[in-house]
Amino acid sequence: MAEYIVASLVFAALDVLLAMMSFKKTGIRGKALGYTCIGCALVDISYLLSTLFDNVFIFSCLSSVYFICIDFMLICLVLFVSDFCNIKQSKAGLGHLKLAHLFFAFEIAVFAVNPFCDIAVSYVPRETEFAKFSYDMHTLFYVHLTFCYLMVASCIWLLLSRVVRVPFEYKRMYLYAALGIVGIVAINAVFLFTPGLSKFNFLDYSILGYSLGAYVFYWACFQYSSKGMLNLFKMSVFENLDQGLVLFDYNGRLILHNDMAHGLLPQVDIVDQMNIRDFAEQCGIHMEERFEKLVVQCYAKDGEISRPLRCDFRTLQNRNHRVIGHLFMFTNAVLATDPLTGFHNWDDFCVFADETKNVRRESMVVVACDIVGLSIVNTAKGHHAGDQMIKNLSELLRSHFASGTYFIRGQDAMLIALVLRGSENSVLEMMSQIEKKFEQKVLYAVSSCDPDAVLLESIDLAVRGLRQKKLLDRNSSHSVVLNSLVQALQECDSDTEEHVRRTQTMGAELGRRIGLSDVDQSNLSLLCLLHDIGKIGVPLEILNKPGKLTSEEWDVLRSHPMKGYQIAKSSAELEGIADMILHHHERWDGAGYPDGLSCETIPLLSRVIAVVDAYDAMVNTRSYRKALPQKMAIDELKRCAGTQFDPNIVSEFLQMLDAMPAPIEKETSVDRESRDMVREELAQGDSIAANMVNTVHALKHIRYTLDEQNFIVGMDKDFEALTGYSKEDVERLHMNQVDLLPEEDRMEYMTQMVEYLGKAPQAFFEHRIRRKDGSIIYVLCFGRLYFDSAVRAGRAEIVVADVADTYSLRVMVSTERSKVRVQQEQWENAFRRDALTGLLNRSAFKSDTEYKLLEGKTKVMLLMLDVDHFKEFNDTYGHAAGDEFLSLVGQTLLSTLRRNDIAGRMGGDEFAAALFFDQACTDEFMYQRAQQIFDKINMSLNMASRTTSMSMGAIISNMTLNSFNALYQSADKLLYKSKESGRSRLSV
Repeated sequence: MAEYIVASLVFAALDVLLAMMSFKKTGIRGKALGYTCIGCALVDISYLLSTLFDNVFIFSCLSSVYFICIDFMLICLVLFVSDFCNIKQSKAGLGHLKLAHLFFAFEIAVFAVNPFCDIAVSYVPRETEFAKFSYDMHTLFYVHLTFCYLMVASCIWLLLSRVVRVPFEYKRMYLYAALGIVGIVAINAVFLFTPGLSKFNFLDYSILGYSLGAYVFYWACFQYSSKGMLNLFKMSVFENLDQGLVLFDYNGRLILHNDMAHGLLPQVDIVDQMNIRDFAEQCGIHMEERFEKLVVQCYAKDGEISRPLRCDFRTLQNRNHRVIGHLFMFTNAVLATDPLTGFHNWDDFCVFADETKNVRRESMVVVACDIVGLSIVNTAKGHHAGDQMIKNLSELLRSHFASGTYFIRGQDAMLIALVLRGSENSVLEMMSQIEKKFEQKVLYAVSSCDPDAVLLESIDLAVRGLRQKKLLDRNSSHSVVLNSLVQALQECDSDTEEHVRRTQTMGAELGRRIGLSDVDQSNLSLLCLLHDIGKIGVPLEILNKPGKLTSEEWDVLRSHPMKGYQIAKSSAELEGIADMILHHHERWDGAGYPDGLSCETIPLLSRVIAVVDAYDAMVNTRSYRKALPQKMAIDELKRCAGTQFDPNIVSEFLQMLDAMPAPIEKETSVDRESRDMVREELAQGDSIAANMVNTVHALKHIRYTLDEQNFIVGMDKDFEALTGYSKEDVERLHMNQVDLLPEEDRMEYMTQMVEYLGKAPQAFFEHRIRRKDGSIIYVLCFGRLYFDSAVRAGRAEIVVADVADTYSLRVMVSTERSKVRVQQEQWENAFRRDALTGLLNRSAFKSDTEYKLLEGKTKVMLLMLDVDHFKEFNDTYGHAAGDEFLSLVGQTLLSTLRRNDIAGRMGGDEFAAALFFDQACTDEFMYQRAQQIFDKINMSLNMASRTTSMSMGAIISNMTLNSFNALYQSADKLLYKSKESGRSRLSV
């Protein structure tokens, strides 16, 4: 008894909950199922209540409620099934529904009367634990049962007719619902009509089957259709995609693949539980564990036939970022592939690169290559011969580069490869091998692409590098424009060709030493050729003048970087080196021209060409001086390192010269004048204001005389220098004063002159003069009237000074330059500092240390420092706390140093310090100083966090270790010796 009560209450509660969930669904279906569930709950509760009473009248009343609730439940069920089966209501259907409602009303009346008069069913006592009465059914009760079974039959008919019409994949949810109804009604009918079973309690429990029916319909309608069918659809989509899909689990074992994968990969034997590495190897794809997303090219091989495929690889992760699987998606790339080479065509690749620009990629190396003289081959032998060359080169690229390399057919005949694994040097070596095997000359350029870089921009960098190499290659048709510029420059300076050859050779070697990329090497080679291209705009008499240049001539010569910049900017091929041409005469200390840049703000290649160009100029004879010996030129470079030149570049250049065979020099004497001329050349970057020492100086002026009609009747010897008119010109043209004025100024000048001279015999003006060549200059003009007794007539004396060359103007220019210099220094200071710690950045620290080493006045001790267990600190406290801790390390390091010492952040949690000592200091004293710094820093770090410490390596410069790179490498080895020995140690 108790078990049944509990079961009925639980089922009723679940029915109510199911009704609430159904009502939340939209449309008639949800409401009809909700009311059906309510009916089920009422059936359970009413029957349960009837079993608790042994009074026949109460039992009869509750049984009537029970029968009415069954009718209500079945009508709602019919409405639900009609909507569930998408049955459109016809007139006949609406008529039947109205009849059902009328009969329901009739049933309510019958069972309302039955407790008072047993017209439908009477109740006979029975000896059971509960439900003390059994049914004695009359005709009207059989009518009630007929109505119920008709309603059930209608539902089953609708469901079965739906099963017949829908596709096989949809049949199950209708079939399950129909079988659920049949099973529940059949069980209820068996225990209702079978003789002898009424004395058992099975009937009572069979009533709960109505509730089970509600659960079946809810599952079939809302659960199976959204989840069961969803899985079915996923599989259907999986099989019907035009892509080959292969899925591996988190252990790298094959769990699923579609039929398309078999068709696209005939060479791969796809078997159950296949290992992911075996699969990738058969596909020709190189896999590494760190790859989360990867796009590669591979090929489907069916005998001799090879078709290009695109493979998209994805590592699948759950919400907790744990790996749950690996998915390969293979796409037939024939339509997006260049038919000649099998490479991805350029237009389609650009679309693909734009669509995947937010996908983080692995770092890669980009190589762009082209065949030299291909247009000549096409013209002489036909396009089929040129196409065959392109195809041969593509096959060489594919055979030499590792699997996983992505190949693209660029514009025209350019071929591009994206190499996922390898460095620039390894790719250059590979291209060198390809070049040797190919029948025609090949030009190529290489650039690196970081994971965060824009892919198309990295490719464009390599393409621009390739175009620059085409410019430099005499066999390329692209070199015509460059040859014309070089020819023009050759006419200005006959030594240009030899000078360029020498600077290109030295520049290439220096570029390799300082680790320039392949593209930067191309830029440097082009810069060696064209850095002085602006000289074609400088008069030949200045370029080839023997002896010293005047101040005005130097000003004209200094304009050549800007002219060269304008020439380069006008050409798409040369635009990349325009800024480098503009700034190749800037100085490290900021005293150069045209913009007064300093330190690292000067483009790197401009700093390189400045050193190479100066050295070549010093060791070679000029038209106005002799060449300097190499030793003297080296001394001059050392003297100017840190002032005119980047000290790091100078150091690398001098080491390069040491490694090269010493030139055979003739015994020649260099006079003091030649050396002074060299130093003057090097010093021409100094600002004009810096060279001025006199504040009182003569002002350049002219004097001329006018008669009473303002005709010029006399002039001094400087008149021609200012105005351009000689004495013969004045006499021949019978010049008047107004002839010296621009036409638009004459009326205003004469009006004011008459006004002022009417008040006094003298006047002072600022006005403009038009010189003989048509140019306009501003002048200060003083005039006075007087009587000349010799000619017995009035005269006017005019004194004119050019305002362009006054001391006050120079002071103003100097003041403005000083303001600009201050702003520049503030900006440069920010440029050279690490944003987080305030210490020097790596580049600035290296340059400043190199300057001290070149200066040779002090002993240098380099300290390399690294924070121990910093990754664990970051993981524990977060990156914000990690940044704060690094800032603390930087300030602590700085506080341990003297004023002249410097500190820098070399990257991440690695720091460096350079300490400068007197030459007489002993190594022991210097290492004691390093120990003091080490102890102080570790004590401070221990107070801030007991989980971290500092390891340090210290090295002192000597005759062997006399460059920054040598010191850095030695100190770095000592640092890692400290870390390997247990961390928190100092190694010296």
